[in-house]
Amino acid sequence: MVRKFSAYLSIYNDWDMLAGALSSIADKVDELVVVDGAYEWMAPFYVATGRNPEKSDDRVYDILASSGIPYRVIRQRWKNEIEKRVAGFASCQGRYVCRVDSDEIMFFNDELLDQFFREGKAVADIETPQLVAPGWMFSGDPIGRLGFLFDREQIEAKVHLNYLWLVLTSDQRPAEGQQCAPVFSTPIGYNMHLTEWRSWKTAVNRAAFYHLNYMRGHGVPFIADLAKEPLTDLRRLFDIVAPASFAESLLTNSIVTGSLEIPNGLALRQVPLSAAQQAIFNPCYDAYVQELAALNRRFTDARTSYLGGNVMTFDLSTPQARAAIVRDGAVVLEAGAKILSALAKVNRLSMSELRCVSEPVEFAFHENRLTLNLKSLAAEPPSTLRTNLQVQIWVEGGPIVDRFQLIV
Repeated sequence: MVRKFSAYLSIYNDWDMLAGALSSIADKVDELVVVDGAYEWMAPFYVATGRNPEKSDDRVYDILASSGIPYRVIRQRWKNEIEKRVAGFASCQGRYVCRVDSDEIMFFNDELLDQFFREGKAVADIETPQLVAPGWMFSGDPIGRLGFLFDREQIEAKVHLNYLWLVLTSDQRPAEGQQCAPVFSTPIGYNMHLTEWRSWKTAVNRAAFYHLNYMRGHGVPFIADLAKEPLTDLRRLFDIVAPASFAESLLTNSIVTGSLEIPNGLALRQVPLSAAQQAIFNPCYDAYVQELAALNRRFTDARTSYLGGNVMTFDLSTPQARAAIVRDGAVVLEAGAKILSALAKVNRLSMSELRCVSEPVEFAFHENRLTLNLKSLAAEPPSTLRTNLQVQIWVEGGPIVDRFQLIV
């Protein structure tokens, strides 16, 4: 008989992979604590863009209701990730508690899981590679491990944070507790991380978090008056850049459209799962690339905000994505002002070379139109997993926010 345990889910408006994430733990979990709500410091952004910072979209609750897992909700604005995760852990009632994120699908080794319970260790790790395409992942050697399952009789709520990967400013790092409790020797399974596979509708939230969190620690690099010290109040930024324009500018950010660069210390590797297990991810990936093609079509239908000089990334991984923006082997971008200079390259994630291969793109510009030559895409190697186009433009007058449109 499989021993069940409690789980807590930290979430805010992140529903794309949630059904799969909950399905992967449903037979192991008899209690789920849902910790919903945004961070206090991001609340001005969410309020200004028409969202409730204390409650996720109804789509999250529809998925929770259909999961079959008994759940209860803690809902409020939170100071930071520490407060949110500690509240979730502390609210669980079972002896063993696992942490669950909405973009992770679990594959357990039941024999190792049973052995963990028998040995009485305090923590069980799980291997956590990041998927980039069906059958392929980014991971280190060995694959990165993350604390997953905790014995509450040996690990306190605050101490469990020391076994997690947290995205915090330096002054928020957990101050108490060390990784000194006994950890089970072998990871109890795979936690397949699908963080790059969000639709643009939810990926914008992730991009906003990372960029605004960076500004809180370092200032706003594209605004001279705010560049020299940490941004302690987002309203100073939004007095200059309208929140809706800032959110819209993130639609071309690589966090939304897919980064193909392999982080330092990681490698492109095949996924260590069976064909049947890998097939679970195909619907998620298909939905993801369809959303990227739809996003390309959006860029042709209406003008879109971008931050002057920032890198704009466009997906070209599928025939649908290319058909949306490429005409006669070219992409034509129209800016809101006269273009002064530009840079462009195509990135390919190569199965044969196990890395990201980049090449410059020939282009020409006249007045406010930039024409990019993409005829090389017609001879793209069959070993290519993913492809994107990255463009930077600088326009006359140097506006902080400009608007562009792709012309087809």
